[in-house]
Amino acid sequence: MTTQKTLRQSFLLTGLMLGLGASAASAQDVVYREIFPNNSMPNDNQTTASAGWQNWINSGTTTIQQSSTDRGISSVSSGSGSNNGATSLLNGVTGSANATGFAFLSGFTSPMVYFTREYNTLALNDLTSMSMLVSNSTDLATPMNFILEVGAGNWYVSTVNQNHFTSAGAGGFTNGTAVTRTLSLAGSTWNTLNFAPSANISVGLAAILTGPTITGFGIYKTASSGSTRFDNFTITAIPEPSTFAALAGAGVLGLAAFRRRRSAR
Repeated sequence: MTTQKTLRQSFLLTGLMLGLGASAASAQDVVYREIFPNNSMPNDNQTTASAGWQNWINSGTTTIQQSSTDRGISSVSSGSGSNNGATSLLNGVTGSANATGFAFLSGFTSPMVYFTREYNTLALNDLTSMSMLVSNSTDLATPMNFILEVGAGNWYVSTVNQNHFTSAGAGGFTNGTAVTRTLSLAGSTWNTLNFAPSANISVGLAAILTGPTITGFGIYKTASSGSTRFDNFTITAIPEPSTFAALAGAGVLGLAAFRRRRSAR
């Protein structure tokens, strides 16, 4: 009888550990999310730097950092022609305040990168996905791709075009035509991205992501006469070891409680 009881408990423990392992394998944590808040007056856009991001564009034979609000963050009721009345789907209650907004790139004629180094301690092997809300008035043929910096200055660009066209213009963020684009890192393919202030931005050859730590991420966009709009930029990763420890601890406590109930009978 004792042997049968021990076997049942062993089977239970094995099943519990297998369940925890499956949960751990599929678990993902959101480690970074930018919703591009705009705290300006109702008719003002803000610069990219106000959200801790940067945008650089080709100029002649070099790249220059942009500070213009034509390539920045839209306010809730921006008076500009390309952003009138626009607000993000995911930045709170529409019309509640001027804290809502979205990033945009308007009317540029050269390739551009839009990125941040706010979160730069993520191990490359832990990264699971990148996603963003997109609603553009640019042709689908103009690429809009996720980019990553690994180490110091080693940039890569995904081969998957994340562009989403809506004829609704900036209102696409309020009328439900915006969509979430997600790139899973598993099986993704990349090219090198040549990006340095001393030279033009350009896409290089196919490459494998290598290096210990991600130091930057964002988007790459080719020239466009329309507007590129995105928001809710999100990075997910494998949970920290402490998360797995908590799962295991909960399982052990549950097993102990089960054994106490069985012993009390």
